[in-house]
Amino acid sequence: MASSKRAGLKGTKEPVFIIRPASKRFGLDNLDIALMALVIILIAFAFALSTFKQGPAIYNCPYGIVNSTNISSGTPCMHPKYNKTQVFQAMESMIASYSSTNTSLALLPYYSLVNESSIEYVNGTNEWLAVVPYIDPQAGNRTYYLSMLISGENLTLESAFLSTLKPASYTKNSAVSEGAVSIYGASPATDKPPYPVYLVTDPYASGAFQSIFTAINASSSYGNVINMSYYFVFTPEYALRFYNSGFGVNGTQALGYYLACASKQPDFFGFMKNLSIEYVGTPLSNLTLYQTAVGSGLNMGDMNSCFGPSYSNVTQKLDNQLNLIKYYAVTDTPIFIVNEKYFSLPQTLGNAIGYVDGGSVNLTKT
Repeated sequence: MASSKRAGLKGTKEPVFIIRPASKRFGLDNLDIALMALVIILIAFAFALSTFKQGPAIYNCPYGIVNSTNISSGTPCMHPKYNKTQVFQAMESMIASYSSTNTSLALLPYYSLVNESSIEYVNGTNEWLAVVPYIDPQAGNRTYYLSMLISGENLTLESAFLSTLKPASYTKNSAVSEGAVSIYGASPATDKPPYPVYLVTDPYASGAFQSIFTAINASSSYGNVINMSYYFVFTPEYALRFYNSGFGVNGTQALGYYLACASKQPDFFGFMKNLSIEYVGTPLSNLTLYQTAVGSGLNMGDMNSCFGPSYSNVTQKLDNQLNLIKYYAVTDTPIFIVNEKYFSLPQTLGNAIGYVDGGSVNLTKT
C-alpha cells in the first residue's frame, strides 16, 4: 500500500525549504541591508522626478547677476547653454551688422572697444548681458556704452540700449517736468505772466542760430505769456577759439554785438533770416554785418546808440551778462532760463513754458 502510494506520487516534486541558521551576531542581515538600500534609491528617484517636473536642472555656476550682484562660484543658477567665448563671438557679429544700417549707428562698429567688453549671464531669464564701451567722435571722443541683451537659447539680439557715462558730479538741480529742470535755490520771478525768459548762448555755439529762431517764434506764439530777452556770451568752447586764429577779439565778438543790439528791434527776425544766409560758422566781417543790418531794415540810429563809441556800450552790456551765467551756473549753451527758476533746451522750451504756466499754454504752436 505504501509502495502504491509512492508509485502514485511518482513524478510529483515535493516542496523544498531552505532553512538558514540563525545569526550568532546582533544587527542587520544582508537581506535587511538590501531592503533599506532599495528604499533609499526609491526615495532619491522620487525626489529627482519631482525636481524634473518643477523646471530645468539647477547647477552651481559662476555666471549671472542676482539683485545686481555678480554670482560667485557656488551660488545656484541656471546653467547657460553657451559659454562666454561663444557669446562674445555672437556679440562681435551683431555690432558689425550696424555698419549696414542707414543711420549714425553705422559708425558704431569702427569705434567699439570690443576687447574691453564685459559679459555676464543673467540668472533666471536665460539671457546674456554684454556691455561694450565705444568712442563717440561727435561728442569730443568721449566714451559711452552699448548694452545688449542676448538670448541664451539661440544667441540672438533681444534688445540694445545706448547709455552715457554716469555724471562726474551731481548737482542739486531737479528734473521736474519734461523739458524743465528746476534750478536749486532759485525762486520764480513772478507767479503770473508775462514770465521772463532768457536765451543764453554763445553766438558760435552749435545750434545757436536755431535757438534764436526758437526764441523769436516763442515770442510771437505765446503772446503776453512770456517776455523774451537775449544774452550773448563768449565761451572757451566756442568763441574764444577764434581769438588767436586771425580774427582777433573784436572781430570775433562783432557778431555778438550785432545780435545783442538787433534783438531789441522789431525786425530782428528779418535780420536773423538774412544773417543765416551769410553765416558759415566763423566770424563775419564788420562790413558784412553792417550791410546785412541795413538790408534787413534795422534802425541804424538805434543800432549805433546801442553800440556806443567803438562798441564800448554793448561790450559793457555783454560783459555784465557773464554775471547771469555765473549766477545760474550755466555750463553749456544754448539754453533758456524760464521765469528765473527753470532751465530748458531750445527743443523743449514750449514744454517748460507750459509747465510754468500750469499747462494753459498752447504747446502745439511753434
